Amino acid sequence: MRKTKYISHQIQGSLLIALIVFEVVLISLAIFYLYFSFDEIIDQQIYSIHRKQQHETLILIFMELIKVIFILSIINILALFLVHVFWDQYIKKVLKQFRHELKNIQSLNFNESHKHRKNLHEVLDLVEKWKLLEQQRCLKLTKLCQQLDEQLESETSKQKISLTLKEIDQLLP
Repeated sequence: MRKTKYISHQIQGSLLIALIVFEVVLISLAIFYLYFSFDEIIDQQIYSIHRKQQHETLILIFMELIKVIFILSIINILALFLVHVFWDQYIKKVLKQFRHELKNIQSLNFNESHKHRKNLHEVLDLVEKWKLLEQQRCLKLTKLCQQLDEQLESETSKQKISLTLKEIDQLLP
């Protein structure tokens, strides 16, 4: 059974850590802002002795909370959008390299075209390994075909020719 991998631990791990750090900083700033904002609201209400108190303090605190929640929501939506754009670009890079490899395979070009470049994803590493195996298989087939030609020209025994044909047959898909 094949395992389908949609994960890139390197990229997703970095993004996850960055988002967690971003959220901790964002929440810390929001708490810091709310602390001073609530302090100011309470100070204004405490020293107003002759004013009629009607749940105005709670309304002001609630309004500050709503403002902070709204701003946090907007910032989080923007952060998620940026992560989505970054992830989408990463996927496009992987698919571009994968399509290039598929075109090479389709044209039976099994040379290691990206050996110097670090592959972006495990799937690309697997394609490189497969290409190497196919290159070796093609070289063996070429060698066996040359050997068969030599055997036919030199009128080698039918048993050796038959063995060479069986080897060729085993290497063919």
